[in-house]
Amino acid sequence: RGELRQATRRARLLARVLGEHHRVEDELLWPALEARRPEFADARFDLELQHVQLDAALEDLQLDPRTIDRFIPLLAEHLQDEEQLALPVWLATFTPEDHVDFEQRLRRSTPVRHIATMLSWLFDVTPHEVRPLATSRVPTSLRWAHHAVFRHVYSARYGRHAELSVA
Repeated sequence: RGELRQATRRARLLARVLGEHHRVEDELLWPALEARRPEFADARFDLELQHVQLDAALEDLQLDPRTIDRFIPLLAEHLQDEEQLALPVWLATFTPEDHVDFEQRLRRSTPVRHIATMLSWLFDVTPHEVRPLATSRVPTSLRWAHHAVFRHVYSARYGRHAELSVA
C-alpha cells in the first residue's frame, strides 16, 4: 500500500516536471526552431501532438501508477523523435548568443513554483558524481532557496528518489 502511495506521488511529480518541460518546448523552443527553419513546422505539429498524448497518459499514471507500461513506450518514442527532429535543428541554428537569450527567456517565463519543483527534482535525481556539473549553472540564490525552503516542500509533496525501493 505504501509503495503504491509513493508511486502515485512520484507520478504527480513526473506530470509536473514534464508539464513544465512541454510548456517550454511548445511556447518557446518549437517556435524558435520554426522561425529559423520553417520546414520544422511538420515536426513541431508531431511533437506537440505527442505532448498531448503524453499528458493524457500522465493523467492515467497519476490515477493508477500501474499504467506505467502504457506511458513508457510513448515517452521513449517522443524522446527519440525529439533527438531526431528537434535537436539537430537546435544545434545547427542556435548561436552561443541565442542560447543565452533562450536561457533568459526561459527564466523570465517560468513561475517560481515551477522553478522550485524543477530545481528540487534536478537535485533529487541527478547522480552524485555529476551533480556539480548539473548545478554549476544554478544561481547561488536559487541553491540557497532550495536548501532553505524548496527541498522541504518537495520532499513533503513528492518524497525523495532515494526512498523508492529498487525491485
